[in-house]
Amino acid sequence: MEASEHIALLERTFQNILITRMSDVPVINSLLNVKAVGFHPWEGYSLGVLITPWFMNVILLPEEQEVFGTSQVGITKKYNLPSGDFNFTLSHEDQIGYFLTCSLFSPMFEFDSQEAAELTALESLIAILKTDEEAVQDKATNETPPTHSRRNFLRINKFAKEE
Repeated sequence: MEASEHIALLERTFQNILITRMSDVPVINSLLNVKAVGFHPWEGYSLGVLITPWFMNVILLPEEQEVFGTSQVGITKKYNLPSGDFNFTLSHEDQIGYFLTCSLFSPMFEFDSQEAAELTALESLIAILKTDEEAVQDKATNETPPTHSRRNFLRINKFAKEE
């Protein structure tokens, strides 16, 4: 399956979860939709952010389905991204297979629009894909600093990063 098909399947699967398993759950932000944001190849995975009305997670979709036992669903694996080590939880959905998740937000009530959620997802990806060296270089080139640093943005928003 091509990466774009796999990402479209991810969106369809979570849209189906929204209307079935999550239909009566009170953590749904009705202002938000299911959307896969910023997916691109990264070391044998498609890396991006999945926005749903109940969570926003960084997702690693394996390019080739990895073999895990069903008893391993829920285990945590550490992955080294450019900005540091992050813990990802092994998940499984029948339609998708195995994939890894790292929580950014849950629940999603602090978002008042889909646009705000998507911008946050993209800023999160930028932050985790930027090395410390690149962050220092940005500062040295006198870029206008954000109100909050990207790194602090992720810490403030409970990004599951190991120190």
